[in-house]
Amino acid sequence: MPTSRAFCRIFSLLCCLAGSAFAADPAGTDRGAFDKYLGKGVVGESITAPAIDDPGAYYALKPATLVYRILNDGEPQSQPTTETIAKLAQPENDSTWKREMGPLGANYVAVDPDGSLRRMTHFDPHEKVVSHFTPGEFILSANMKAGDKRTAEIAVNVTPTNKPKDITYHGKLAATLTYVGAFKVTTPAGTFDAVLMKETYKGSVGPAEIDIENFMFYAKGVGEVASIQEKQVSAVIVYNTDTKTGKLLAKRP
Repeated sequence: MPTSRAFCRIFSLLCCLAGSAFAADPAGTDRGAFDKYLGKGVVGESITAPAIDDPGAYYALKPATLVYRILNDGEPQSQPTTETIAKLAQPENDSTWKREMGPLGANYVAVDPDGSLRRMTHFDPHEKVVSHFTPGEFILSANMKAGDKRTAEIAVNVTPTNKPKDITYHGKLAATLTYVGAFKVTTPAGTFDAVLMKETYKGSVGPAEIDIENFMFYAKGVGEVASIQEKQVSAVIVYNTDTKTGKLLAKRP
């Protein structure tokens, strides 16, 4: 017969094992969206989530060309999308990068002094407008740990490309960036250890009520390996739809 002390040790071990077996999935109810818009099994098991010590390394902030498989509302599209990342010719003390995303437009990304990344403007090639965000929308924030959130109130001005000083629409958004956790993510380019950032934007711009929710998976040294994104602010104003675009990394540098 085990002693009472031995029994306590055995009981504690069993409790730990049970707790591990039934630990909550950090993805929660969002996992259904991952299977629907990216494909079943793309987002795998949760793994230990690292602190975001170097946001630029997770975004892979370096000149690069990336190819993505596109899914609209879960339906694979026949043509992949090629994206390029390049540093703009700016003064030496400025660090602004441009991410060209083909039919999805272009993002202009600024680096804060602490290394955090923000989306300052977005160019919409279909509507021929530019959305300006002040302060910039969160992409990756330095020193975040799993479960951390960053919030901000963002002013939005939308201007036509041919008249950049004319503000066509303006408004405000409540923005939240949540570091959900880390997961094994499998795409046509391979399997990656990726952190998951959930972006939410709520508010109004011009005549449109904005309620956007994006899921972004980043692998250190690789960049965005998968994502689920709703339409950009400029498109929501014109098209009152809730189409979700899934992206899977198909080819990396």
